Parts: sequence; structure tokens; C-alpha cells
Amino acid sequence: MTEPLADDRQDRASARRGLFVVVSAYAIVFAAELPYQAVLPLLPTLAHSLVLSKIETSALVAAPPAGVLAASLPIARVAERCGTRPVVLAAGLGVVVTSLAQAAARGFWELLAARIVLGFAHAGVWIAAPVLIAGAASDARRVSAIAANMSVGALGAIVGPAMGGFVGERYGVRAPFAVAAVVGLAALADFVFAVRGGTGGRGESLPGSAPRATSAFRLLAVPRVRAAVALTLLAALVGNVISFLVALRLGSNGVSPSTIGVVFASASAVLLLGSVGVVILGSKVVGVGVGIATAAILAGSMIVVIVSHATGPVIAFTIAKSLFVAIVYTIAYPIAAGSGGLGAAGALGLVSVAWGVGAICGPLAAGALLGPFGERATYGVFLVVALAIVGATIVDWLGGPRFGVALGEES
Repeated sequence: MTEPLADDRQDRASARRGLFVVVSAYAIVFAAELPYQAVLPLLPTLAHSLVLSKIETSALVAAPPAGVLAASLPIARVAERCGTRPVVLAAGLGVVVTSLAQAAARGFWELLAARIVLGFAHAGVWIAAPVLIAGAASDARRVSAIAANMSVGALGAIVGPAMGGFVGERYGVRAPFAVAAVVGLAALADFVFAVRGGTGGRGESLPGSAPRATSAFRLLAVPRVRAAVALTLLAALVGNVISFLVALRLGSNGVSPSTIGVVFASASAVLLLGSVGVVILGSKVVGVGVGIATAAILAGSMIVVIVSHATGPVIAFTIAKSLFVAIVYTIAYPIAAGSGGLGAAGALGLVSVAWGVGAICGPLAAGALLGPFGERATYGVFLVVALAIVGATIVDWLGGPRFGVALGEES
């Protein structure tokens, strides 16, 4: 009689510990978004005070994705070989240090370097934290737990620009990064407390993921992984280009930094709502077909800003497109992590690489095109590129085998 009771108490304690781990990992995800997103409403001010060209201004937006791109695959291999807890811990520490470095930066190159290293930390958070969360979650809630990671990130993307615009306008451009460092330190302390002496709940990898590092070429042989990579690339490309061009357009239209921050925060609120909707619906919408359809709508929506540069339509478009960005991103994570029983960290590493490529190439190419060709032509180029990605994904998906959302499950 006492043995079943003891087992029941142990199960409940394990479940509570798993919940603490999940919440603490979400806190790290939230904290990582603050220093990345807070710079958006500060771009016009930084461009003026540091006398930056359009290319240099776009480089500040592209710097964290550059770090993500450089670090994603190495970090994925480390996470698969050494476990996710040390990776999340190191990434959380990196968020704190790079936030302080951005607050202390006195010129363009110092700020650029700090934001590149922030990208290293960002890669660690977005690769290792979802795997750790999935290992700590129950079987029934695993897909939703992974998808909810995007919802938490969207919450950080709401607070980041709003905080950056509000604090930056009142206390200077350094202050938002100091605030981000304090939040990151609190999240890091919470994570250390949650995982002390344990294994991160019911394990650190998804069922079916290999304890060895799986090669990128082998992972890309799985149609679901390719689809998740393509969808993430498109969302990163379009989303970051729009953020960069809209921030500059609103600044040119005389909109204040705090108002720009409110605009991006509102867009992130819609991003959060869309992501939560996907989490609630779960496997009903987590599929490649829904992702492709949503990506096509996202690509076509750029016609709005090609037609009009007026402040009202630009703001409305910026907020509305976030719904489609949210659906694409939130669907891509469980698609990649649940692909055919392959290593979850490796698959998410490829998704992070795709995000890095899109987030780097988008703002940098937009900055290069903007001067000689103008804003409408720049949007037009990215509209064509986005539609090409949608078309290629459709062709590839229709020609490949299908896998269910659960790891290794064929449908």
C-alpha cells in the first residue's frame, strides 16, 4: 500500500519539477528577446547620433542573426552530445553579458560586435530551450509545449520594442539594454534554481532523438525538415525586411521613437495571439499544408506597402502581417522537432540557420537596394523572392513522403 503511494508522490514531485523547468526555460527565452527587439525603435536615433549609413543601420538589425547563423550548427552538436541544460545556462549568461556590452558601447563597431555575440546566445536559447522544454513536458503536451516557446518569444517581442522606445526616449539609448540585462539576470537565476541537481524533468531530448549528433545532410533528407527550414527562411526574410523598412519609413514620416515602439509592440501582440492560437489548436493546424498557405498570404501581403507609404497603411500592415508570421514560425518548430525521429536539436539547429540566413540577408539586401532603387522596388524584389520560396516548397512537399507531428509517426 505504501509503495503505490510513494510512487504517486514521486510522480507528482517529478511533474512539479518538470513544470518548474519549463517555466524557467520560458523565462530565458523571454529575456533573450528583450535586447534583440529593443533596438528597433532606437534605429532612427542611433542612425542620427552615430552618423550611420543605411547599410550600417541595417547591419545593427542583421548582427544578431549573423551570430545565430554562425553558431547554430555547432551549438546543436554540443546540445546533442552534452545535454541542453549547460547550453541554456551558457546562453542565458550570454544574454546578460551582451546586454551590458550594448549598454556600454560607445560607437558603431562596439555595438555591432555586442549584437553579433548576442546572436550566439540567441542561437543557444532557441535550439536548446525547446528540446529541454519538450523533455520536461508530458507526452500529451509535448507538441503544444514546443509551440508555446514561440508564444513566449512573441511576448518578449512585445515588451522589447515598447520598453526600448519608452525607456530610450526618456533615459537615453543605453538604458533599455541595462534593463534587459537586469531581466536576463533574474531569468538566469530562476533557471539555475529550477534545474539544480536534476536532469531537467523527464529527460533532455525528445523521444526518438539520437544521443549522437546527426549530420545536417541526413536531416535535410527528411521532407518535413526541409519544409520547416523553407518556411522559417521565408518568415525571417519577410519579417525582418518589413521591420527594418517600416522603422525607417515611420522615422522619415516624423513618427517618434516611443510611437514606433508601440507600433512594433502592437505587432508583437498580434504575433503572440496568433502563436497562442496555434498552441491551442495543436495538431489540428500544425502541418506543412497550413504553413505553406499562410506563407503565401504573408508574401503577397507586401503589395500593401508597395502601393502606399502613408503612415496609417504602413502601421496597419505592420500589425496585421504579424498574424501570418506567427502561424508560420509556430508551426515550423514542432514540424522540425517532430521529423521522423531524428535528433531534435539538430533539426532545430537547421531551423535556426534558416532564420539567421533570412534575418541577415533581408535587412542587408534591403539596405543595399534602398538607396539606388527606392523603397517600392526593394519591397518588390522581396515579394518575388518570397513567392519563389513558396513555389519551391510546394513542389518539394508534393513530391515527398509525409510524416505525422509525433516523432517517427507516419500518416
